[in-house]
Amino acid sequence: MLKINFPIFILLSVFLAQEIFCAQLRLDFSQENRTYVWNTSLDCGLKVSPRLDWRFSSRINSMLIKRSVFSSNQNRWQEDGQVNLSLNYLLTSRWKIGALFSQNVNSLEKRKVISSDYGITTEYNISGVKLIQAIGVKDIDRRLEGARRKDSGFNHRLEISHSLYLPSELNSHISFSQSSSQLSNIPLLQRDLGIFLAKSFSPEDSLELSYQEVWSKKKFYWGDLSNYQINTQKRTQRMINLRSSIEVPLQIRMDLNFDFMSNGYRYLSKGQQPYSSGLTDNFSDSQNFLLKIKREFFRRLGLASFYKYSELDEDYADDQKDQKMKNGELGGNLGVRMSEADSLYLSTSIGVTSFFTPEASARFN
Repeated sequence: MLKINFPIFILLSVFLAQEIFCAQLRLDFSQENRTYVWNTSLDCGLKVSPRLDWRFSSRINSMLIKRSVFSSNQNRWQEDGQVNLSLNYLLTSRWKIGALFSQNVNSLEKRKVISSDYGITTEYNISGVKLIQAIGVKDIDRRLEGARRKDSGFNHRLEISHSLYLPSELNSHISFSQSSSQLSNIPLLQRDLGIFLAKSFSPEDSLELSYQEVWSKKKFYWGDLSNYQINTQKRTQRMINLRSSIEVPLQIRMDLNFDFMSNGYRYLSKGQQPYSSGLTDNFSDSQNFLLKIKREFFRRLGLASFYKYSELDEDYADDQKDQKMKNGELGGNLGVRMSEADSLYLSTSIGVTSFFTPEASARFN
């Protein structure tokens, strides 16, 4: 296997009287067998005055998969590009207005999708509450071998967030946002709720808890540009994350990580059934648990153990696609620092994995 990577990184900063100009350019090229990848990124910004500033960013990613000399297939090209431009003006210490423009281009061989967003933004801050609102227009242009389909409509985004810092080392953050795109044939509506709590007991001991919920409803095309149907997708996602690091008696450090996530997808049409048999309602739950315990002796000997547990449950309307997986692992390691430059480590672990799927689909791709 042959893999070559050449990164080029340039950072430029110019400081003038009241103007600060910063630019960052990155060029990457890599090759692995017959796959060639080019990545280019540019970020720059200018603070024109204490109240006025602008930022510009660009990303271009290209990939070429060359055909084998023993194959009759053609070379395969894929390109993705993104351009963002924003302008902000500070009216008062609490109120800021701005304008934005964004364009994304995705192409795969003869297929190309161009998505453009432009509009105005406002941001208002008072007593720890931040209110952000954006209103604009969105265009999506799809092209394939002479065929073309275009959708356009109004965009609106509202975001409200509040951060609270208490003297008792308790920090909290709550946010709510709603995004809507009133495209002619494929409108989108999405709502996000996030809650974060953090408590510091000491510089090393802390507890963090976060919760996020996402609900969305969107319509999308199914089929090619000339022969298509419109389906509706409803999505619900919930995520819980718990992090803890604390020192218990006997100078033992205990770290606890727990993640839970659930996803649900439903597909509907005007007749309350999806047009295509390839669209299936599905629901999934996953959880990950990690417990680490470690202790240091005489500043040279370190002893640690861990326990991992993960579980995944996927439920489809078609029982033949259902999957269940459980995995558990127990392990530990011993480390001895023999000198400033030399150390000796010994690690061991044992794990068990169980996987269930109906016999008809019990195969891996």
